[in-house]
Amino acid sequence: ARRSRLVLAGAAVLVAIAGFGMTRVVAENDFIDYFRSDLPIVHATRALDQYMAGSGVINAIVTGPAGSNEPFKDPAALAAVAGLQKEMERLPFVSKSLSLVDMLERINLVMHGNDPRFDRLPQDAPGIPGRNLVAQYLLLYENGGGSNLTDVTDSRFSTLNVRFALTSRNTRDIQELEHSLQDYGKRHFPPGFSLRLAGASELTTAANTEIVRGQVISLALSFALILVLLLIEFRSLGKGLLAMVPLSVTAVLNFGVMGLAHIPLNIGTAIVSSIVIGIGVDFAIHYMTRLQTELPRSASLEEALRRTMEASGKAITANAAVVALGFLALLASDMIPMRYVGWMVSQTLLVSAVATLVLLPALLSAFRPSFARQVAPQPVVTAPEAA
Repeated sequence: ARRSRLVLAGAAVLVAIAGFGMTRVVAENDFIDYFRSDLPIVHATRALDQYMAGSGVINAIVTGPAGSNEPFKDPAALAAVAGLQKEMERLPFVSKSLSLVDMLERINLVMHGNDPRFDRLPQDAPGIPGRNLVAQYLLLYENGGGSNLTDVTDSRFSTLNVRFALTSRNTRDIQELEHSLQDYGKRHFPPGFSLRLAGASELTTAANTEIVRGQVISLALSFALILVLLLIEFRSLGKGLLAMVPLSVTAVLNFGVMGLAHIPLNIGTAIVSSIVIGIGVDFAIHYMTRLQTELPRSASLEEALRRTMEASGKAITANAAVVALGFLALLASDMIPMRYVGWMVSQTLLVSAVATLVLLPALLSAFRPSFARQVAPQPVVTAPEAA
């Protein structure tokens, strides 16, 4: 309280650094990162990515025009899909793709005695349109016992499933692939054709999108509702806004640490971010309620702050320390998100307690709002009494 301006200046610097860290927070939801690196499932997944086609899969569902008759027996439509596969395989994390195109190219090659010149899609031949040749190949394949067509197309040949094997589950890589797929489809597919995405990797990016969107909405709603509740509790705009300071600083520092420490925003850390709201306001309510009790009993603001610290300060400190130690037990978990929850909640508790016990007295001393000047009246000393 005696060095309020210095304290507030230091807090402003910390908040500025944390604000920069917030800009570096990324949403990442790679489920393999949820496990310890020495577990068998992690080793197996890394081996798939390093030595084989990859552990990630994303499906591009290409649909022909409504009402069209078996559009994916048309060599032109199939050529557009072949171009899509070749274009996406240029990305470093796309190792392989599979579609009806690959099956037809293989059949065409075998039907021509493995002549490398025919390692391509069937084309128009003298007296035989390419579409008819595709239809004959598919009929021959099914009559020969082939049963894999349902993996790549539907029975009407109106929809194709193009599977891409990925060596990365990084959200930014998957989003880059999605944008490339959509862009290629708009530029090269015939009119009426559409493309949408599905599969496990697409679920990951969808989860990330929902996490970020839900986090922004929930934080905004929580701040608004807590401010309303504080206004009802204290019946004062000044007191309500003052009690919001530790909460706001704690939230900023929480996301700042995440960004600077390269901790991703995922399902686990999003839980911590929500807990921050409840933790950040509890201590402030405790402190402000006690301060309201002590002000009418004290001769000055400084005395009221001292009495508040002696009473609520001890309780807040003990509460933060005990609960923080309890959450540190999660550091022994095999699940990485639970470890994040453990140390981040502990950090949040301590930051919230410090913000309450340091920033609130500093703000009250520096700005002295009207309610902080309502101290106990001093007795008037007359001359005879003084003598």
